[in-house]
Amino acid sequence: MTSKILSISLVAFASFVLATSISAANKPKASVDKADKHLSLHHYAIAADMYETLCKRKDFSKLEKQSFAFSAGEAYRLNHDTKNALNMYSYAIKYGMKDSIAQYRKGEMLMSQALYSEALVLFKGYKLAYPTDPDVERKIVGCLLGLACNSDNQVR
Repeated sequence: MTSKILSISLVAFASFVLATSISAANKPKASVDKADKHLSLHHYAIAADMYETLCKRKDFSKLEKQSFAFSAGEAYRLNHDTKNALNMYSYAIKYGMKDSIAQYRKGEMLMSQALYSEALVLFKGYKLAYPTDPDVERKIVGCLLGLACNSDNQVR
């Protein structure tokens, strides 16, 4: 009886090892060209995963990591994954990205998660850099309305 259980366990373990090695072999390795290609083909989930993997590698400069983090954020955003997009835009800013579009996109992701006061700060900062952008004014008004709506709901 014990040898039968042992042999069944051994077969199950061997099957598990084989299955995981096959799935690992089928998973594409992250490279910049492959990630860019998946993004251009609208394979956003694959591209986001690859860019995020590239961000974590130690053989890239801070400037390259900024770019990978922002691209991962874009891929997550386009795949409607606002939580991960917000995280990656935050990384891009943390790595030193100075481009205002990272602040703007982070604001959009905060706004989509009903974090209006945090989004409002970012949109006001973006408006200082681009005062003639009509879209940012709509975002600011949307945040203010969201805050007003939240305060009305808390009173009830």
